[in-house]
Amino acid sequence: MSEYKRLKPIDEVKKLKKWGPGRLAQLKTFIAHLDSAFSSSLAAQVSQSSKRVFSEFVPKVVSQNIEVEIEFREIRVQFDVPRGTRNFLFYEAQVSLFENFAQVTQFISNDPHFVFSNLLDGVTYYIRVRQVTKDKLFGPWSDTVSGFTPFSQSFGLFDGTEVESSISYRDNDFVTIFSKDYDAIGGNAYYSIEYEVETLIEGPSSTITYYPDNPSFPSGITSNNENLEWSDIEFQWILDDKQVGQNFLVTTYATTNLSSLGNFLVATNTADGDANLTGSLSIPGTFSFARRGSFVQKFIELSEGDHTIKLNARVADHLGRNDWVFNAASTIVKHGAGATIRLKNFNIFEALTT
Repeated sequence: MSEYKRLKPIDEVKKLKKWGPGRLAQLKTFIAHLDSAFSSSLAAQVSQSSKRVFSEFVPKVVSQNIEVEIEFREIRVQFDVPRGTRNFLFYEAQVSLFENFAQVTQFISNDPHFVFSNLLDGVTYYIRVRQVTKDKLFGPWSDTVSGFTPFSQSFGLFDGTEVESSISYRDNDFVTIFSKDYDAIGGNAYYSIEYEVETLIEGPSSTITYYPDNPSFPSGITSNNENLEWSDIEFQWILDDKQVGQNFLVTTYATTNLSSLGNFLVATNTADGDANLTGSLSIPGTFSFARRGSFVQKFIELSEGDHTIKLNARVADHLGRNDWVFNAASTIVKHGAGATIRLKNFNIFEALTT
């Protein structure tokens, strides 16, 4: 007599309707893998009689009631419980690379579904199912069903070369700062590159002006020395001369001319409404604030063959004012400094499934 241990069926997952789709999908995948391991190991746990015999009276699993789902390296088979089943013990399934089942891998399950995982890519698998009863009987095999697993191929490329470019505030249009030729296998690809952006000090060309709130202060205080360089650099990915994805904005700045900066007076208003010059601007030291990170293009479909991937950049129009306000009566009015851009570690990964 055969014996087996009954586990909670995977169909119980269907009751979790209140869960979010992402969380439910993860749970289904986990239980499917657990169920596959259970089906693989159950044959060793079941003690079957060597005297069991074939009986045509054991109901056959009807092929039109068998559903086959194919995923990457995995085939799922589900079927309806045959009518007239009595003294049911378990279902027995065979999977083979040969239509005549010359070589088979055998699975056992007490539920009407099987999960066959860790399969080969681009291969046709043949599957059949039958019932086994407690009366030492087994029924006829179902008609053979088959499934073709998707063919997958992947390719990755890494380029650790470091590239340095300088972009000026005079460059109003996008300029190419990185270019890479790539021979695609025709799948979905993502690519990325690491960046460092540092403000380019171009000399005393910009102006810092302080405007008081009080109208009696007619012209403000202006310095012709450049003490703050501010860079807004805009980037975009280009694939075969067409933009893909969104633009990326990186903001960075640097301070210079400390001696002059320390003598700046800020404009404030006294209680009686007259303009009064008080205090000075205090900066802890000369510094350059560099930005570092990665630009990533999400998965896009590439046609098979040669492609050119570029990264373009330009000095963008300043997107906002009042970023640097020393007091309520002052603002910096000059932005748009150039920048030094360093790029390295370009990498691309492509996956093809057919």
